[in-house]
Amino acid sequence: MEKEKALTDEQIIALVIDGKVDRFEELVQRYQNKIFRFVYQKVLNSDDAMELTQEVFLKVFNSLKKFDIKRKFSPWIYKIALNETYNFIKKRSRGQLVHVEDEYVENMVKTENELLRDEYDRSEEDEVIRKTINELPEKYQGVIYYFYLEEMSLKEVGEILGIKVGSVKTRLTRGRRMLKEKLLTHGIT
Repeated sequence: MEKEKALTDEQIIALVIDGKVDRFEELVQRYQNKIFRFVYQKVLNSDDAMELTQEVFLKVFNSLKKFDIKRKFSPWIYKIALNETYNFIKKRSRGQLVHVEDEYVENMVKTENELLRDEYDRSEEDEVIRKTINELPEKYQGVIYYFYLEEMSLKEVGEILGIKVGSVKTRLTRGRRMLKEKLLTHGIT
């Protein structure tokens, strides 16, 4: 029996928009760990990161009809995750909590925090590297995170951050240099 060819993100979105909403789970499975890692990098709390990951997928699900199928999905979801993360941090700093209310999407996103927490349990050195990235000026954090940790292309990084590829390259070079200097002070080469 021939194995079914995997659909692209954009093809899955077209199916969801056409009424096959159960296919959204495929997007959740593809991106939930990546989005969790991304938001964890900013909030540094696994419970908050899990809740925020659910918020991101809720927002994505409710906004799919606005997605331009001619574009790539991954920069779009990361842009939503970035915006939701900043909003979450602002609300948290003001003492306001964010709660997921859409049960359908919430149930799709695995609520077994242990799975994601176990995946994110890394060595002490990895923790120092993540924290050191967060010590960089904000404009360098994103390019380093997306390019190296999420292995996105320069173009995708530029789309998420709303900057030109040339600016991405410049920020990568400067950010890499700063990161290397900071890691040397922590004894990591």
